[in-house]
Amino acid sequence: MASRRAEAGQWICTRRFTAEVNGKRRFAIAKIGPPVKSGRDWACKLFVSNAGMKEPMLVYGVDQMQAILLAFEGVLTTLRNSGIEWRWIHGEKGDIGVPRFVPSGFGRRFASRLESIIDAETNKFAANAERRHYNRLAKNRSRARRSKSQ
Repeated sequence: MASRRAEAGQWICTRRFTAEVNGKRRFAIAKIGPPVKSGRDWACKLFVSNAGMKEPMLVYGVDQMQAILLAFEGVLTTLRNSGIEWRWIHGEKGDIGVPRFVPSGFGRRFASRLESIIDAETNKFAANAERRHYNRLAKNRSRARRSKSQ
């Protein structure tokens, strides 16, 4: 049996997830291995415990970065398809903690359209958060002025 130190060296990152199943708390761990050359492509080892995966699988990309990005997408897909509502242990309910990436394989026009939607929603969220922050500050200042004058 391999030591923990030897096993840890075969993974470049891990993330823990939790779920409630029939009133009991369950855990899963996703692990991604470093990209290794595989013919003309690159491959990362991927394993997600307690989510239906029996053994690690290889995720291929045309370069190291694509292999890593697709491995993250593999974690997300595995957890979503497991039939359990997993969440990252540091996230809120429904937050798996693995962001989607915009696929480039459908052409630049498609990717640009998705990026525009993401940018617009992000900007709208940020503007609303900033407005709420300044409204809260103004309200607190107003309260402070009233209590000083009394």
